[in-house]
Amino acid sequence: MIQVANHYISRFSILLASIETIALLGVFFAGAAIRFLQWDGTMSELLISQLPGAITFTFVIIASMAALGMYQMEGRQDFEGILLRLLPSFALGFGFITLIFYLFPDLYFGRGLLAIVMLLALLLILFIRLFFFRWQGLDNLRYRALVLELLSNLVYRESSGYLFSISILFNAVNEFDALHNIR
Repeated sequence: MIQVANHYISRFSILLASIETIALLGVFFAGAAIRFLQWDGTMSELLISQLPGAITFTFVIIASMAALGMYQMEGRQDFEGILLRLLPSFALGFGFITLIFYLFPDLYFGRGLLAIVMLLALLLILFIRLFFFRWQGLDNLRYRALVLELLSNLVYRESSGYLFSISILFNAVNEFDALHNIR
């Protein structure tokens, strides 16, 4: 956990937000390359001309995902849970991007590019989150299996009472989770 302005933020959330920021910037430029296939200039000119839009898009999507709790680790992290929070955050981001286009017309980058980038970003963020939470879940299962195996051997040797054994086992697993900041 890292403390920022009297708030604790997990390292996993910071890692996930940084990877998603880089991915959103990459998706924006990939969408611009797809949208402007017949670009007469060089690719670097296209990238430089689209840089303000890319930064705006990335900031708005990351902010809308954070506003709707996508970086809180307490929620459901399965496919449905991720999708149920990701779709409204992208809808909120779309609303803010159109508001920004209205307030600052120089940042406008077009409906076609916005549609391509939103679709690619949605799919990529969904894939990244499924991969990360599956990877994190496998790591948690490994630790829990190790603790349960060690504690079951210890508990059944020292105690003959079934209820006492189960309460010791669950207390030890909870203490292990708290000690190692799992979830």
